[in-house]
Amino acid sequence: MSEIRVDTISEKTSANGVAIDGLTIKDGAITATTGTVVFNEASADVDFRVESNGNTHQLFVDGGNDRIYVGGGSGSSIGSNKFQVQNGGATISSFANDSGSNQLHFIKSRNTTVGSQTIVNDGDSVGGIFWKADDGDATDYNNNVAGIEGVVDGTPGTNDTPGRLVFYTTNDGERTNTERMRISSTGTVGIGTTSPQTTLHVEGTAPIIRLSDSNSTSEADAVSKIQFFDRNNTDLTAEIIAGDGSLDNLILSAHNNRAVIAQTNGNNERFRVHGDGTLSTGGETVTDVNVGGLTLQMNANDGGFFSVKSSDVAHGITGTAETDTFVKFSKHSATNGGISIIGLTEDTECIKLNANPTNAVTDQNGSSVGAHIISVSKKSGTGTGSFDGTGNILSIANHTATRFHFRGDGNFYADAGSNTFDEFEDAHLVRAYDLSHGKGVINSKFDDYVKYNHEKLAELDLVGREEDGTPNHFVNVTGFQRLHNGAIWQQYEKHERLANAMYELAKAAVGEEKANEILKENDIKLLN
Repeated sequence: MSEIRVDTISEKTSANGVAIDGLTIKDGAITATTGTVVFNEASADVDFRVESNGNTHQLFVDGGNDRIYVGGGSGSSIGSNKFQVQNGGATISSFANDSGSNQLHFIKSRNTTVGSQTIVNDGDSVGGIFWKADDGDATDYNNNVAGIEGVVDGTPGTNDTPGRLVFYTTNDGERTNTERMRISSTGTVGIGTTSPQTTLHVEGTAPIIRLSDSNSTSEADAVSKIQFFDRNNTDLTAEIIAGDGSLDNLILSAHNNRAVIAQTNGNNERFRVHGDGTLSTGGETVTDVNVGGLTLQMNANDGGFFSVKSSDVAHGITGTAETDTFVKFSKHSATNGGISIIGLTEDTECIKLNANPTNAVTDQNGSSVGAHIISVSKKSGTGTGSFDGTGNILSIANHTATRFHFRGDGNFYADAGSNTFDEFEDAHLVRAYDLSHGKGVINSKFDDYVKYNHEKLAELDLVGREEDGTPNHFVNVTGFQRLHNGAIWQQYEKHERLANAMYELAKAAVGEEKANEILKENDIKLLN
């Protein structure tokens, strides 16, 4: 083959350029009329570059390193990627009267031949966009700032390529990306976790989700909401509101008469605010209270259902309740119900019931009521009625020993105990008590000489004492009942002795027969 060597080939004036075997060179343009234009077909270590008006390497093909540079100046390699755009950005645009869009495709196959197919594996990276920066130390520019990567997310198959999208950032003091968020093949979003279990899964050390209203004119107007809609996305079912437009409130709002329910330990309901405004516990769905009322459902549990504590209390009665509990409400019977109210204190007064009415009822009849009412009713069918006369409607006990009974017929019973007053003149004790209260039946000078005074009554526990020991006018009702009985019996014995003495005198004076007639006429029976 002949060879022609020239330094310069120039076109003639008004010519169509220089044509060489279908290749035309004219006005800086190279045009192929047929076939393909191939540069460096022999695969030699030859570079190719295109200059622009201000850049000697606007397009540069590095033949030795198999790289292409755009806008790269001298064409120095930054990293090992095959295509590099330097000192500028890249734009993909579309100007077409159709519904198409501009797309950038990342394609992955495990086959080593371009265009040949070999299925990918779970975990294969299909493509990513990564941002890197110069840290002033390393020369490889492999200092990661952030990135987004598409990864095969599951076992692929024919018409089945599950994938996830992974987002990366870099911690301060490091140069390696750390995964921050991923969208899994199932649509779950994980922040701080590589295996999101729900639609949104946030994991980390004390994770926080913050909502802040930047559109408010003042702090009082700030409102943040989390809203919940039905499956058609038309009906607002519930919402969580921080602030209500005027106050810094936290509002849990259920719409359309729905309830707000709190659960623990799985799906076990613990507390419910019903749509009608009532409250209940223990899964109770039908309350028997009005709006604002509370129903405590214990289900099959026994014992206490309500207690009140205070850090200032330390009663130490730990066998009954914790030492800081000062009142406790419990079921009285595990199977039959009833209520037990327990007050605990290190002081004297334990349970105090106060009534503070404006008006008082003064009528003394069967329908009268006092300021403080204790009412007892007995089951009657599905309702209630009165106890019969012999039923105990109220009892008072000292620990386990009952001391007082109040019966349905109005009678009052007290435990008599073991105190006796046989060594005293009981009638004089009664008169001493009567005089100590300033209401003596016979207020005569003789009463000034009564042997027993107020102090003696206190010693015998017939009246009470003040804190300083001074006797007061509180009466030992049980003691005085025994005392009155004793006084009656003592007086009876004295009259019996007097009757016997008079009988003996009558026998001596008029004879036994006449004496017996006198006893019979006066209906007097002598007891032996």
